[in-house]
Amino acid sequence: MKNVKFLFFIILFNIQTIFAAQSLTCNVEKFEIANVDISTEINQGIKKASVNFMLHDSFWNLSFYELDKSDNFQILKGIEDIEKAQDIYKKFFENYSSRLKDEFFFSSRLVETNPIIFSNINGLEFVLNANFNELHSDINKNEEIFILRVVTRSNKIYFAEIHVNHVREMELTIQKAKKIMNNFSKICLIN
Repeated sequence: MKNVKFLFFIILFNIQTIFAAQSLTCNVEKFEIANVDISTEINQGIKKASVNFMLHDSFWNLSFYELDKSDNFQILKGIEDIEKAQDIYKKFFENYSSRLKDEFFFSSRLVETNPIIFSNINGLEFVLNANFNELHSDINKNEEIFILRVVTRSNKIYFAEIHVNHVREMELTIQKAKKIMNNFSKICLIN
């Protein structure tokens, strides 16, 4: 009986540490950064795995999502009938930018767009420099970074986003954020 209880505990523990949607699997407990405390979150309801941490004096949030094109989320508005991947990425980015502005009151500027590959699927990366609208004209503004990576396969959209607040050195932080996203992507796989 002790062996059965122990086996049940191991299974329960592993269920809590592995995010597995229909085709996206992330083992968030394996994500680490030297000398940084990381909190993890798994939400099966919206098919999301995320990590949060403080690095120097900035808060970092990194999330990976699996969505169905027909899901009823504002970020997917107008995407259901689009077939071409590039058109999906463009519409997704438009919705994401609109959401930043309308829901979170961020003014954002597209800094760069890059091709990416995740799990052998081609996609796009969008890098945005943002801040709250009321701070936009302030030279001492608290700049923030959003990096969005999007790939699609069949009727699924997979996207990773990283949000870094209180950015002092924009270029260095963007490069560091991309490296951290690459490391996070190593613990996630699209089956």
